[in-house]
Amino acid sequence: MNLLRLFLRLASVARAGIAVAAIGAAEASPATPDQSQALVVYLKLSDADMGATGETFALYEVEDALEAAVSKVGTLDGHEIGGGYFTIYVYGRNARLMWDAAQSALRNPLIRRGSYVVLESAVGKGAKTRFELPLPQGK
Repeated sequence: MNLLRLFLRLASVARAGIAVAAIGAAEASPATPDQSQALVVYLKLSDADMGATGETFALYEVEDALEAAVSKVGTLDGHEIGGGYFTIYVYGRNARLMWDAAQSALRNPLIRRGSYVVLESAVGKGAKTRFELPLPQGK
């Protein structure tokens, strides 16, 4: 586990009213031309702010599974917590391939109704496709 991920996990657990925001990629463009497409996962939290105590810590399980699932077709660039969502950013060359790879990780019982995924064909400028979560268990 890298130092940044450890820090983020500790910050999430110990936040006790301290806002944790703008962690990770936010709306930044990817660093390299071969990562011009995006898969953005919006995991619904239990409230419209930062979620219940410990809730975001549990969602690192989903983030870790997603990172492993997309490792051959994309790069998980970070996450952001706030506004009622735990948002995970993945960049790569083909959003559809990232979506295909990500689906196994997104069949997780921790994912609440109201969660969704957005595929962007050109980060910040291209067409966007939305898929509702949670996905059915199995498959």
